[in-house]
Amino acid sequence: MEQVERPQGLANRFLALVPRKTNKRQLLQGYDDASARSIQLVVTTLLLGFIGHLIDDKAGTGFVFALVLGASGLAWETYRFVQAYTVKMKQAEEGKPWAK
Repeated sequence: MEQVERPQGLANRFLALVPRKTNKRQLLQGYDDASARSIQLVVTTLLLGFIGHLIDDKAGTGFVFALVLGASGLAWETYRFVQAYTVKMKQAEEGKPWAK
């Protein structure tokens, strides 16, 4: 049976778990995706809220449409983010032993 060298000490054991070489391109792509999603979330919510505000001004209804449309935009974007995350995680887990 072949002997496997194991790191000694708590710090060395932790460092053994960390990948030695990180993929910078993949890391930057993750930051780019997160930035785009956050901007999309804010812009969609504000745009729908502003459209609701314009409708409220014309109809004289206070802030009803602004709140409803803004909340709808926020809910829709949150739903889209959860769906995209679910699909991405299923793709990442494909072929893994725990994904049976």
